[in-house]
Amino acid sequence: MMIETTSRWQELPIPVEPIVGCDALVIDFETASSAYNSACAIGMVWLRGFIPVARAFRLIRPPDNLYSPFNIGIPGIRPADTADAASFAELWPGLAPHVTGTLMVAHNARFDAGVLARTLRHYGLDDPAAEFLCTVKLARQVWPELPNHTLPTVAGHLGYRFSHHHALEDAEAAAEILRPAGEITGVAEPRRLLEPW
Repeated sequence: MMIETTSRWQELPIPVEPIVGCDALVIDFETASSAYNSACAIGMVWLRGFIPVARAFRLIRPPDNLYSPFNIGIPGIRPADTADAASFAELWPGLAPHVTGTLMVAHNARFDAGVLARTLRHYGLDDPAAEFLCTVKLARQVWPELPNHTLPTVAGHLGYRFSHHHALEDAEAAAEILRPAGEITGVAEPRRLLEPW
């Protein structure tokens, strides 16, 4: 019996050409297991200044399409959802032009940068050594009064609602952190959030 991918995982294609005037690319990975090379979904939001100008969401077939029950329980992505999806190696030629030389943004960038680096290494692909802005670290500096700086907490503080652990919605929520952080710090573009204010 064939199991179809649920509508929750409706894919949005990666733009064919790099976005003109893109100042940052916000990304979020979901993984199929505790292995950093097991990316099973990626959400992406391209920004001009702090304004989203394009979005993409792709399911990714992890190595051998192997999942742990724990990770299935986080985003809800299952082996049946990615059985016919492209591997990261197959996606990379279309994704690489968007990543190379672009400021990458992620909530808990250590995780997402690690997934990118380990997945590239797994497939023997060149690492573009992208520069990352971490919105967890940014939120700690801008809103130190919050009880924690998880994505739901920071987004909730800003009045932004989203479905956590959907890679595109998480990327969109992380993107929403940048504009108010820029307003508070007097910064007009994402890259300047890397600098002392």
